[in-house]
Order: sequence, then structure tokens, then C-alpha cells
Amino acid sequence: MAIEGFEKLAAAMTDATEGVDDSKERLNQCGKAYVRTALAYPGHFAVIFQNDLIDPDNEQCVRSSLDAYTQLQTTLQMVRDQLNPDLDVDMASSLCWASMQGLVVLSAKFADVADQANTATQPIDETIEGFTEMMIEGFRAR
Repeated sequence: MAIEGFEKLAAAMTDATEGVDDSKERLNQCGKAYVRTALAYPGHFAVIFQNDLIDPDNEQCVRSSLDAYTQLQTTLQMVRDQLNPDLDVDMASSLCWASMQGLVVLSAKFADVADQANTATQPIDETIEGFTEMMIEGFRAR
């Protein structure tokens, strides 16, 4: 199940970023693919993050997880190349991954808070676009 989840994620991210040459738009599409895949396959994502359920010696599992992560790193290398030659791609990858996973986990809570506060719930794609904008501005060379 973990392999399937990683493969679904890698395929979604590949499809979403194929032919996208603008680093900001590519990061935006990468984030949307991650969140959409996680929300569409919650069981797979639950398994992906259960280290006790994943065999670290399973080469196919390791390869499929790296395929998905490589999509993110490739995107952030583009951000580095286009916007900030000093960008720490590994650190930026961790930030983006944590942000999108946090959005997946908290998206239902955001809706609850909006209901309780009697405010509008922002569509998930708009939230991702806002996150991307904030990250890109933070990633720019100063």
C-alpha cells in the first residue's frame, strides 16, 4: 500500500509539473498535486507515514518514495536557479513538504475554525497558492 501511495504521489506530481518552466508555478502545481493526492488517498498517506509499517529494505518502496521526493527537489532546484542561487534546496524541500503535509492534516480543522468564526472557508487551491507565494518571497535572494 505504501508503494502504491508513493507511486500515485510521484505520478501526480510528474503530471502536474510536466512542461512547467516557471519555478513559482511549478512549485504551486507540485503543492496542489501533493495535497490533492493526499486527500484523495488518505489510507495510502496514512501508511506512508507509519514507519513501523514500511520495510526500509524494500527497494521498490525506497525507489518510489524517492521518485516523489525528487519531484519536489527538482522544483526547488529550479527556484534556486531562477530566483536565489544561495537557496538551500534541502531545507526548502523540508519546509515545503512539511507545509503541504500540515495543510493536509489541518484542512478539516481550518474549515471548522472558519465555521466557528463565521468566516468564509478558503478553497484549498487558493490556500496552496498563498503558501507558495509566501514561500517564494521568502526564498528570493535579498
